[in-house]
Amino acid sequence: MVDVGRKIGLVTCYDLRFPELFRSLVDRGAEMFVVIAAWTPGPYKEDHWITLARARAIENTMWTVAVGKAPEIEPPPSGGPTGIGRSLLIDPMGVVRTDLGGFPGTAVGTVDDDATERIRRLLPSASHRRIAIGEVTEN
Repeated sequence: MVDVGRKIGLVTCYDLRFPELFRSLVDRGAEMFVVIAAWTPGPYKEDHWITLARARAIENTMWTVAVGKAPEIEPPPSGGPTGIGRSLLIDPMGVVRTDLGGFPGTAVGTVDDDATERIRRLLPSASHRRIAIGEVTEN
């Protein structure tokens, strides 16, 4: 299914660690984030995946779809294992609306633009920014 007419900020997994990239996508007109990932398993890595994806949604009051490659059932022929799964649909308040867990699966979710507007009225942080990208302030 294609969401015709929506401007999507598309990023890859490691990009989650750089909030300024997401803010620049908002400044360029993104209306939703999609993160595609083969997030590497390891200590606390699943927590990082979920926390960072939720943080990017919250700080930008933006719907975020984080698509995580499910773990290998059989060991890969070369290299280490990749993917933890945990594909997520996160609303602009950071609430995880859908979580596929650590297994292959499919889900259909709804991106509610009315909810986005209500949340942005409740939490208008994006409109309260004091410095725009590239703007220089004098002390």
